[in-house]
Amino acid sequence: MGFLIFEGCDLVGKSSLIEKMNLTKIKGNPNFSFQDWQNYISIISQNTYFLLKNFQHLNFALDRLAISDYVYNKVYSRNVDVSHINLKQDFKNSKIVYVTVSSVSILEKRYQERGDEKISFDKVKMLYEEYETFFKTFNDLPFIKIINDDFIQQNNNINLINKFWNFNE
Repeated sequence: MGFLIFEGCDLVGKSSLIEKMNLTKIKGNPNFSFQDWQNYISIISQNTYFLLKNFQHLNFALDRLAISDYVYNKVYSRNVDVSHINLKQDFKNSKIVYVTVSSVSILEKRYQERGDEKISFDKVKMLYEEYETFFKTFNDLPFIKIINDDFIQQNNNINLINKFWNFNE
């Protein structure tokens, strides 16, 4: 029992993996701007950290959290204080699933197929690159990198995530 934190840019298949794993999805940080972004982040953070501290016995997945604060702040040049986030401390009892794809061309194809994105493809590309940089920099965090190029390979990815998290023990 427990929770996983799924991180990664738009179009990599986080929601699809969460759904296939039959986990309750809790949306973390959104990928677009609000006028009062700081208050929104504060509310989301308080609620999410309450869940993390008090409901660790439940199987749920967070779709983005503090790592997205770092990445989206950089890409969108937001002036949001993320100094309260201590990544090693905050994630010591959780597991992070970094979902990505092997190339930007896969993201571009998905972007064109979906057509419902709230952000430009240029921003998606920047986010993809920033997530890669982040996980190379913070490679000592408890995470597994899942390359989700083909939705057919999702069963294999789910098996890897389950082994990483030990849901089956």
